[in-house]
Amino acid sequence: MQLKDKVVLISGVGARFGAATAKLFALEGAQVILISRKEDLVKNIAEEIKTQNGKADYMVLDVTDSEQVKITVQSILDKYGKIDVLFNNAGGSYTKKEKLIDMDDNFWDTTLKNNLKTAYLMSKNVAPHMKKSGGGSIINVSAAFKTILDGNAAYATAKSGIVGLTKNLAREVRDYNIRVN
Repeated sequence: MQLKDKVVLISGVGARFGAATAKLFALEGAQVILISRKEDLVKNIAEEIKTQNGKADYMVLDVTDSEQVKITVQSILDKYGKIDVLFNNAGGSYTKKEKLIDMDDNFWDTTLKNNLKTAYLMSKNVAPHMKKSGGGSIINVSAAFKTILDGNAAYATAKSGIVGLTKNLAREVRDYNIRVN
């Protein structure tokens, strides 16, 4: 139980990768807080974790909304007192193949918002609290193999941006015992 008494916030908890990650963190003893836009899905995952003697809570949140993120992070801090690990997994918009020269501006904006802005907003709101509490860990998920795609420059740009965000944030917060990977 390597994560006993740790509070882990996971954004983008869906049916696959986010759910598996949440279950693994809970299995290691963490109190997991699952975030998704889809209440039925995230509620079921939290219930499944609890039936296996894990500790799970969930919140419905649009992680592209700055004010909602700010309020939710504060609510988690009020309830649990800390966030030890932030796991940024929210994303999407990778299935549509559209050449850049034909791409709709809205598709570009939405793809960057769903994949890059989410990690930015969550990190921006959690890192200051980790700094105050003496450290923590921020994990950003980026499908690096999808940074070169045939027909989706928006998704590739967003995922490449997460790599840049991760490297720069790691430098910014390293002196506060916050790891960013």
